[in-house]
Amino acid sequence: YQARDLPPGDSDGLTDAYVKIRFRGQKEKTKVASTTTAPLFYETLQFPNEMLPKDARYGPDVVVQVWDSDTLSSNSPTALLHLPLADCQLLANESSPAPRPTWRALSDINGDPISASLLSSAGLIRKRDINDKLERPADITPSMRQAFVEVTIVGVRQLKGFYGATIGAPSSPYVRGDIAAPNDGD
Repeated sequence: YQARDLPPGDSDGLTDAYVKIRFRGQKEKTKVASTTTAPLFYETLQFPNEMLPKDARYGPDVVVQVWDSDTLSSNSPTALLHLPLADCQLLANESSPAPRPTWRALSDINGDPISASLLSSAGLIRKRDINDKLERPADITPSMRQAFVEVTIVGVRQLKGFYGATIGAPSSPYVRGDIAAPNDGD
């Protein structure tokens, strides 16, 4: 669904984030959400042909990584979540509603806690046969509406510039605001 408070991955204090999910040797990833620390993804990623233990406590973790996409250098991982298979809701079939999304705390790549979190849901769909095909998942983008947003900034004190990666000199301080996403809990 979305993330918030991601660590900056670029010299401008923002990140070009995408989520990569690894499960049992396979990987899937979302599209890149550019120049933000609170990306909105609204994508469903599937791993359709998996044989799993009946008792999910004995299954592998779903490894969720948030990456920063870069065009001039290598992409770099910025955040991590290990989701135990037992935390994935068991769904009766593919037409069952998706589990309710919850905010999950992320860690840095070394496993140390950070302030970032990921709004996500995970479900296991029963299949009669490993080769059963799944239908395309329903769109999870929430309904949107047009709105007028007015933000008044009276003043900012003790704002410090940051050092740009390419120039090496401090940049001019500036204020940037993001509009919170629907139902983001803030």
